[in-house]
Amino acid sequence: MGSSPTSSAMNSETTDNISKWKKFEILASEIQKELSPDAEVNHNIKIKGEDSKVDRQIDILVKKQVGQYPLLIVMQCKDERAPLDVNAVGEFASVISDVRANKGALVSSSGFTPAAINLAKQKGIDVFRLVDLQNKNWKSYASLPAAAVFDKVEGYRLKFAVNPDFPPERFSIPMKILEDVPNIILYRENGDKIDSIINLIQKAWKNEKLPRGNGENFDLEFLEEPVFIKDGESFSPVKITIYIKTSRKIVFGNIPLQSMRGFQDVVKGGIYTHSFTTEMISVDVVKKEWQVVESLNQLAISPVITLYSSNF
Repeated sequence: MGSSPTSSAMNSETTDNISKWKKFEILASEIQKELSPDAEVNHNIKIKGEDSKVDRQIDILVKKQVGQYPLLIVMQCKDERAPLDVNAVGEFASVISDVRANKGALVSSSGFTPAAINLAKQKGIDVFRLVDLQNKNWKSYASLPAAAVFDKVEGYRLKFAVNPDFPPERFSIPMKILEDVPNIILYRENGDKIDSIINLIQKAWKNEKLPRGNGENFDLEFLEEPVFIKDGESFSPVKITIYIKTSRKIVFGNIPLQSMRGFQDVVKGGIYTHSFTTEMISVDVVKKEWQVVESLNQLAISPVITLYSSNF
């Protein structure tokens, strides 16, 4: 595993009086601490190599005890204008081997050449690009692939019939209350008020008891219990079903991020981050500007976020 690391040389330094590349290291170290709060993360550490017998400088050292096994992860940070080449990967691979680290990762501000990525894969080294949307030195643009599903009820009608579970002679609906069908109040057999028909339909829609998508559905049952209509002092049992016509619009786009910092996996493409904040999401913009698609299954890129909107 190697000798114990010496104390960090950065403990008393402030980011106001240090070079840009040191700030890059410190920022990467802070991000790693956010990503691994249960591990010991140190910046600017020296470890004596097992083969070289000399101190090897490590930008970020991550240590964690997993049961009886100590894990050692070393990370090197490179703030350079050009993408890192195979030489940078090869040199770091020798450090990983020399200090007997379990894992190594290279963090770059400018990416990696294809050859460097290939060599990193072969050596089992992770290659990351640092992302910080609010840092002027390493500012970049990032967005989340997202989808939005808009479900809408285009129309509905109701069917009233005798409830076969009750004697037919008890079926009677006063014509007066049929003047405002949606607001008819329904009751239980004992006279307890349930709710209006429209509220019960909306409840069934909200709880996804009614089908969504593009289509028409007939004679759907949406009530959870037997219902009665009040006729004077008596209550008449009735069975109510619904015909409903619905539409669905699916769109795909990107949601810009306002703040986020983390490591982008150059090989896999994902970003490791502790948290992020999106820009304001405008429903009008989503509806008008995002790409209309037939289904979520046809998307080549899986959305990170799927927004749902239902309108009754």
